[in-house]
Amino acid sequence: SSPVAICITRLRDGMLFEFNEAFEKFFGYSKDEIAGITSGELGIWADSADRDHLLDVLAGGCTMRDTEVLFRKRNGEIVTARYSAELIEIEGEQSILSVFVDVTERRRAEEALRESEAKLKTVLQGSSIPHFFIDRDHTVVYWNRAIEKYSGIKAGDVIGTREHWKAFYTNERPCLADLLLEEDRESIRKWYKEKYKKSKLIADAYEATDFFPDLGKDGMWLYFTAALIRDSNNVVIGALETLEDITERIQAEESLRSSEERYRNIFNNVPVAIWEYDFSE
Repeated sequence: SSPVAICITRLRDGMLFEFNEAFEKFFGYSKDEIAGITSGELGIWADSADRDHLLDVLAGGCTMRDTEVLFRKRNGEIVTARYSAELIEIEGEQSILSVFVDVTERRRAEEALRESEAKLKTVLQGSSIPHFFIDRDHTVVYWNRAIEKYSGIKAGDVIGTREHWKAFYTNERPCLADLLLEEDRESIRKWYKEKYKKSKLIADAYEATDFFPDLGKDGMWLYFTAALIRDSNNVVIGALETLEDITERIQAEESLRSSEERYRNIFNNVPVAIWEYDFSE
């Protein structure tokens, strides 16, 4: 009745003489096909070297526990199983009790996750937008090349630390991502005053604009956002902060304001009557 595949083979000749329904289903053989043949003849070992290793382990008086081994099903499909085996004695015969736990789907899911993470990392690393990610403990997990360029701090020098603040400030203080993780809205107001606001596009996110005198040659104006990142169970696992250099835009706006102010001063102080007419009205 066990849902786990189990079989017993004689040690001296490898004959399969006990197996459960889960074993039949796992390997795709019927009871009649299995009865009276050896495990070698059945061809369930994807690599005969694994079978030889098992025999060596058992000959040394040891057991095999939860070892990942590749097996071959009846249809030729190669699957990964957590394999356990030990010597037992049945009717005076030394026999091998084998247990197989299919972990193929889990391995495929893990591989798919690794591939997905690798693709995401490639995309993030290639992004021209500076960003970093900190976990629940405020430890830097990710630091892309763009923020390396902006801050002059290499990823290898900051990942695994809580020193992301050094990219922006001369003295230690929390970044927007830190405050968001602490869910401390009062501290956000304290540190950023009128410079921040809640994001209209992303839940659990704030955005702000500020001048950073220690960035670049003459300082930088940055527009930055911080958002909480949650897992599939909606549990917060960290925060992502993204930065955008808006120095040129701010400087252009300042130049425009200065130009308008100069024009207004000239207009108001000319000693002759002047008026401005809008032909569109």
